[in-house]
Amino acid sequence: MKYLKDIKVVYKKSLSGTIYKIKKNPVVLFFPLIFSVLISLSNRAFGSLLQVGGLYISFLTPVLYALILSIYLDMLSDLMYYDRVHIGNFKSSFRNYFGPIYSVYFVLILINWVVLMFFRSSYYLTYIIWTAIFLIFNPIVETIYLKDESYISAYSYCLNFMKDNFIHWLIPLVVYVGIQHFLGFSFLEYISDEAIITLPIGRGFSLDIFRGPASYYIKYLIVEIITGFYIIFRGNLFKILSNSTMRKRQYMGEI
Repeated sequence: MKYLKDIKVVYKKSLSGTIYKIKKNPVVLFFPLIFSVLISLSNRAFGSLLQVGGLYISFLTPVLYALILSIYLDMLSDLMYYDRVHIGNFKSSFRNYFGPIYSVYFVLILINWVVLMFFRSSYYLTYIIWTAIFLIFNPIVETIYLKDESYISAYSYCLNFMKDNFIHWLIPLVVYVGIQHFLGFSFLEYISDEAIITLPIGRGFSLDIFRGPASYYIKYLIVEIITGFYIIFRGNLFKILSNSTMRKRQYMGEI
């Protein structure tokens, strides 16, 4: 009972902080869509290079991702700590989280190489591996911009965090993915080598979207707005869970 009550209290506090931040900065709901478009444009820019350079250029393709996501995480950091979004010095925003993001990408690239090398012939085993990575290291984005972790330490921090807060973290994730499934979007797209990094941009943007029916545009926009809400909720949830334990919250009278 105490565990369920703790979940309720933590979610209530996270939700309250999320609503407060969004009321002050409603534009944050559209961040996933905005940055998804920017990521898509960078994909097109690097697409031809990837075809020419093959596997080795894959170390360079995340560079633009990291630069763009660095701006996103810089804004999220301001929102989490100061309840406002600051759009100012893009030069510093580009570099603030570039190193940590790229270092995490680098590790994922190495893991992907190993998976391709040893498990290429086993689709199900590959799927299991990436599903495990997606679940165990799911809060790695928050680890980067709220705890300033990078490279291997980001993964180790995630591992310890999820060991103590797996259920607290998993329930909102399941709800988020479940809503998308209800709207007709497959959750299988999240099981990939970069899903834990690109999750904050939602479904991802593609020019092919304009070839679909009108109903698809509406559903896509809904998902991106829900993603904006979910990312803010995750940030608040991570701050609470990473800065306290259930015993500490109980001692402080929160449960």
